Amino acid sequence: MSFSSNSNRVKDESLPLKHRASHARSCALHVANKLGVDREEIIDLVEQKTGVSLHQPQSTAELLTGFEALEALRSGKTELLDIHMARSACVIIDLSAVQTPVELHHLLMEKLDFPGWYGCNWNAFWDAITVLVAMPEILQFKGWAGFELRLPGGGNAYE
Repeated sequence: MSFSSNSNRVKDESLPLKHRASHARSCALHVANKLGVDREEIIDLVEQKTGVSLHQPQSTAELLTGFEALEALRSGKTELLDIHMARSACVIIDLSAVQTPVELHHLLMEKLDFPGWYGCNWNAFWDAITVLVAMPEILQFKGWAGFELRLPGGGNAYE
């Protein structure tokens, strides 16, 4: 069944809440497939960001809040999730110890609070900063000059 068909059933108030929640979890599977992650990771992310369990929503309003977050993830529109995502004023990332691209991605994952299933590549980075996390207002890198010298291609590849 398509995301759209499941979506219609999530919104159908004539169906029991438990049945509608099942369709919301099916929608989570579509989102997970789109993002290349496991369904439970999407369900956990929705719960982390909204406080809503798609396994056992307590009310129609709660289910629809969780479903709204799924739709935001699916479309790449994070404004709906941003209501629930704390945005830091400033994050400083010290690159002085980074020796490899993998170390860089692990540092970005830690400092920007990416989920544990972050893919450690630039496509995954883009997905994370545009859909999964609220970026800080200011992102500052320390040790850029040394970073440019240590990594193949220098820092220009990362600007």
